Amino acid sequence: MTLHTTLSIDTSAGLVPDVTSLLDPILVAEVPPLLREAAWLTADLPEAVALDLARSMVHLAARTAWAAQAPDLPLRAFPASVDDRGIPDPAYAPEKAQDLARAVGRLAGLGTVAQATSTLGALYTSLLPRPQRKAHGVYYTPPTLAALMTERAGEAGIDWHRARVIDPACGAGALLLPTLERMLARLADQPAGHVLDEIGRRLRGIDLDPVAAWIAQVGVDMRLAPWCRQTGRPAPRVAHAGCGLAASAEDGCYDLVLANPPYGQLRLDAATRARFAQSINGRANLYALFCQRAVELTRPGGALVLLTPTGFLGGEYFAALRRYLATEAAPLSIETITARKGVFEGVQQETVVTTCRRADGAGEGGQGHVEMRALHVGSDDVVVEPLGLHLLPAAAGAPWLLPRRGSQHAIARAMGTMPARLADWGYEVRTGPVDGSDRSREDCAGTAGAVPMLWPEAVSAQGLDWPRAKRGRSAWYRATGQEMKLVTRPCLLLQRTTALEQPRRLVAAVLEVDLLQSHGAVAIENHLNILAPVGPCPAVPLEVLCAVFNSVAASEAFRCLSGSTAVSAYELRHLPLPDPAALVPLSALVAAGADPEAIEAECLRLYAGDLPAAEARPGQDAAIICRGWAARRPAHRGWVPKDVPAPGRTLAPALDPKLFGKGPAAPAATLGDDLVGRREYGLGICLSFYGYC
Repeated sequence: MTLHTTLSIDTSAGLVPDVTSLLDPILVAEVPPLLREAAWLTADLPEAVALDLARSMVHLAARTAWAAQAPDLPLRAFPASVDDRGIPDPAYAPEKAQDLARAVGRLAGLGTVAQATSTLGALYTSLLPRPQRKAHGVYYTPPTLAALMTERAGEAGIDWHRARVIDPACGAGALLLPTLERMLARLADQPAGHVLDEIGRRLRGIDLDPVAAWIAQVGVDMRLAPWCRQTGRPAPRVAHAGCGLAASAEDGCYDLVLANPPYGQLRLDAATRARFAQSINGRANLYALFCQRAVELTRPGGALVLLTPTGFLGGEYFAALRRYLATEAAPLSIETITARKGVFEGVQQETVVTTCRRADGAGEGGQGHVEMRALHVGSDDVVVEPLGLHLLPAAAGAPWLLPRRGSQHAIARAMGTMPARLADWGYEVRTGPVDGSDRSREDCAGTAGAVPMLWPEAVSAQGLDWPRAKRGRSAWYRATGQEMKLVTRPCLLLQRTTALEQPRRLVAAVLEVDLLQSHGAVAIENHLNILAPVGPCPAVPLEVLCAVFNSVAASEAFRCLSGSTAVSAYELRHLPLPDPAALVPLSALVAAGADPEAIEAECLRLYAGDLPAAEARPGQDAAIICRGWAARRPAHRGWVPKDVPAPGRTLAPALDPKLFGKGPAAPAATLGDDLVGRREYGLGICLSFYGYC
């Protein structure tokens, strides 16, 4: 399947230059080291000083880039509102900071407008003090993902001739620029004054940070410079400083909302909680509020394309948001970003691109299918792996069980029919009750009331390893007065926090009776989950439960439910499990001490059934379109070709090729023998382009 990460548009010469790449090789090579150096400059400064320096440096970098991009036009005034003292003067920046800002500005000025704006936005994000970035959930949007999001909007039926588009959290304009390109392509034959009027009327961005909004506007100004020269008019104001969550008279007027909203938990006052009651319950996350706001801004039948963490797909505190989206703006597709290296590395969750359609009438939404895809994001391309259609639960607030990568396809489908949950197996789950940060009860070995203290590092698939504890942690806990917190019966212990990159998200060990008999009780730290039998004879023995939860199949099943580092009790309670009656073969293997490979194979059979390898690990071959031609690229490792069309099959164009390649709209194409069944496609023909995938 193909993603066009660049735009190559046929338009009138002199007005719309050919955008041949979003990432120039020079910028790819030289900008990142400068950004790292910029981050070091502000890392140890007081927050207020670092913020002033960040603003001063980005102002200087923008002036330098502007001098290269549009030296004959005035640069838009820097927002004086960012500081009581007025505009930060770049002359006040240390000499090293000035040199670095000019170097980034010169590099930005070498490329296209999209490159320049992207580079300035990345510089500002890098310079922002870490507390400010974290507090406001500020993360830079990679240009490749911005291009993908505008492509998804087009696939959802957005008419770029007429569409009104808003980004309520526009930042430095990463999503505004590719949107602007789509609009300009459709306005290429129009008078320059009309183009400026249309862009001013139909494109809008809002951001709480006036400097970020200014960077976005400078990018728009750069891109509209040819039309400004023709008319003698300034570019229209598109990016505005303000609160994107505030209600406005334009609610329900936009055809498309594009957003990479800020993330982070926050405390709400009573009025704000009531205002967003449809999308939040319990702890509130900022991006949930923006999701509701995006729906409110979109007209009935319009589209939303949002880049957010995956937490809303299954998290307990997002049940209201899932219900709201299923009813008001049902998702058409959800695409998970499978690797975080270089993409939102500071976010402790996976991220997804979700495309939704606003319901035409109240209550129109409900249970439906969603197209799942995995995104393999590179520095200058995105490979899209289709994962098929999957059904959302009838109970809209329930967790959405959806595959995140090809290896989970069959498991996700099977889980949709699994009848059992942890309670049906005879277990309840709760969090370890002992606060590990309370050091007043440590260093008590050999004293009265001392019991073993079990930390997460003592739990592994090989079993429970007490007294293992990290340096600085005690293996003992003084339980005097805290006896109610102790565990006195055998149970399963499960690590409560695991990294997304770990081979297995579920790491479990049985708390055996031997340790309990030796010490009477144990203390369980609160970064462990306790899966305790409800009665004396659960439907599934502890050892079998442990074997299932330590299997790769169960970890993959859990990944279909959770995208954060937390292994929460809520998600464990909702994890679909096989019928206990189907566990007889596995129980026999565990009882016989079978080798791990046999146990793994049986767990996979329980979750995915007796499926061939190609069905268990589906995938599609891929091509990347860059600079208007098909760049051959092998499919992602581990993919297995599936459902490749037969030679001679005619494929009708599903998208307008004028957006993605040079020349007129492509006619229907016939796949020849040389293209069918190969692991790469050339000649500009790709399955997704012709509507096959």
